Amino acid sequence: MDTQKDKLLAKAERLNVYRHGPVAYLKKSVTALLFENWVNVLMICFPLAIHMEENHGDPSNIFFCSLLAIAPFAERLSFVTEQLALHTSEVLGGMLNATFGNVTELIVSLFALKYGMLRIVQCSLLGSILS
Repeated sequence: MDTQKDKLLAKAERLNVYRHGPVAYLKKSVTALLFENWVNVLMICFPLAIHMEENHGDPSNIFFCSLLAIAPFAERLSFVTEQLALHTSEVLGGMLNATFGNVTELIVSLFALKYGMLRIVQCSLLGSILS
């Protein structure tokens, strides 16, 4: 009986994310978020694209940096959605994946609408529907 209780206590201790304090937890979380996947290194392109935009850089370079920067954010969004779906039912998990899986297209569509690029929005939505 004690061994089962000891196993449960050991499992509870492993699941206690704050056992080493909130600073250690935050450091571990940020490290996992940024450096767990090699694609996340491309996140550095995000501030670079903003810097080039502010300093009136070449539009093709800004686009290229933005294109590289959106990949790790989409991957992290997918990862977080999958992790969240693990803790819910199958139906709710599927709805979360379907909803947040299209956030990237939604963001691109909002910016395209802002600049009057209606045809881009239509093609993006058509691509989402067909896929």
